[in-house]
Amino acid sequence: EIGVTFLSEEDMLLQPFDAIIFCTSILSFEGVLRKFPLERLKGKLVVDVLSVKEYARQVMLQLLPEDCDVLCTHPMFGPESGKHGWQKLPFVYEKVRIKNEPRCEAFLALFSGEGCRMEAITCEAHDQFAA
Repeated sequence: EIGVTFLSEEDMLLQPFDAIIFCTSILSFEGVLRKFPLERLKGKLVVDVLSVKEYARQVMLQLLPEDCDVLCTHPMFGPESGKHGWQKLPFVYEKVRIKNEPRCEAFLALFSGEGCRMEAITCEAHDQFAA
């Protein structure tokens, strides 16, 4: 319905894609990125959903190819609070390194279109408020 495809690891390596969302625990995030074939991310939009944003930002800027876009996000709701819809639920993000603005906006529109309250905030400010 919204143009999202979930792929196994094997299938993902064979299929073309525009964006990838890394949904891991904080503890496994760096290891997952290090194991990922990073050459597949060149020219792509790379998104995380970790609850600790500055760490995610630093790891992605350190490990990811310079020609990929980096978007740090934190949907501040879960299965329980969002089970009846995402209306007015907060979705925070920082456009860390974005070259393809239309693609980034299209990604964010998936959430704003579902009624999320979109909040642009730096990763540092997010972590300070969340602490």
